[in-house]
Amino acid sequence: GSIEVFIQHGRRHIRLCNRNKVPETEEHLQGKYEALVEVKNKKEAMTIEREDAYDDVVMTDSSLDVAVKGTFYFNQQHDQKNPHAQLMKSIFPSGKFTTITNASFSKEIDLVNDLITRLETQTTNQAENIAELKKALADMSKCLGTYADVIGRQKQLATEENILKDDFKDAYKKSFHRLSGKYDKAFVDRLFPK
Repeated sequence: GSIEVFIQHGRRHIRLCNRNKVPETEEHLQGKYEALVEVKNKKEAMTIEREDAYDDVVMTDSSLDVAVKGTFYFNQQHDQKNPHAQLMKSIFPSGKFTTITNASFSKEIDLVNDLITRLETQTTNQAENIAELKKALADMSKCLGTYADVIGRQKQLATEENILKDDFKDAYKKSFHRLSGKYDKAFVDRLFPK
């Protein structure tokens, strides 16, 4: 079941045990319950952190796309003014910028690095384009790294959650068996809400 179900059952069970003066159950479940609540809160915070990191990737990708388009149009205008130059064929072999801007994030980084290499071999002044591309590329790479880190931490948290849920389930079952040996069935059933 979901962590919310375990937390709900745990909270209700501990409350009912306290209310009915069955303290030994609290000793066995309280810590496991609190650990589940803590993981749930971390998951909620991590979801927000992941969304924010992804939004940053999308925004920096947009800036990188603008830099690629700017480089494309700069060189396209250069070729129109200097028909013999034919820069576009060597800088944008496909003849379009979408080959780069429509690629996946990681592939786009490789394609932009290739574009920068082609620009650096040109005799025309590409310094401004190169600087803009490198800055946008660095920003995007940083954001992708942050996003990958968040995803990694989220996976670790999911593993931790599964372990805690298993521990809680075991303690919950042990509590049921322990109380079943001490109290009548109807009373024990009321201590374990469904």
